[in-house]
Amino acid sequence: MPPPGAIASGRRLAGTVKKGEKAVHILCPCVGKKTETDPKTGREREVPFVYGFTSAPVFGFAQTEGEPLPPPDPEVTAWLESLPLREVAESWGLSVDAYNGREGAALGKYRHGTGIALGVKNPSTWAHELIHAADDRLGHLTERGQHWRSETVAELGGAILLEILGHDVEADRGGCWDYVQAYARDAGIEPVTACLRVLKRCCEAVALILDTADNVREGVSGAAETAVA
Repeated sequence: MPPPGAIASGRRLAGTVKKGEKAVHILCPCVGKKTETDPKTGREREVPFVYGFTSAPVFGFAQTEGEPLPPPDPEVTAWLESLPLREVAESWGLSVDAYNGREGAALGKYRHGTGIALGVKNPSTWAHELIHAADDRLGHLTERGQHWRSETVAELGGAILLEILGHDVEADRGGCWDYVQAYARDAGIEPVTACLRVLKRCCEAVALILDTADNVREGVSGAAETAVA
């Protein structure tokens, strides 16, 4: 069952590989889970690990035939276009897309230097992923996986960003606190301590986004004034 506000993108290809086409084989990691004891908290937790690699055949779109891709949902497209500060992501060369949200799956995804994808119509999720992108652009996003530090930066920074923009309700301060608290608890630290440790990093990410937005708008304004002159 999809989570509340889940996006149904409808972007699914109904087709088959053309006769005689040859696949390109790529390496794919085989990922499992193992239980280990956290040295800080003494609690047991499941962590993913790569135990090998396998190959998988991949075909390009031109190698398939059948029904064409259906057009994107206009409602989803309109929502994506209305996202605050979307121009910032685009100025960094990032795509902004949607995917089918599912229960228990990630609500949003940031792909390093490539794009942001959202599985729910939730401004706080968008702000979270945009902060990840800014944090990465600043060279601070060096943690692997769902680390408490980078996740606290993204969640707290996203709430701060939306508050600055005047979206008090969408900032979802209660949800932000619950999110930070959960990661801090797993790391064995106090939530307030977690916030204080990354506050400078949060502010730098927010500042980069706002400065970029100003530069983009000034560029558009300057281009318009030149055209008028």
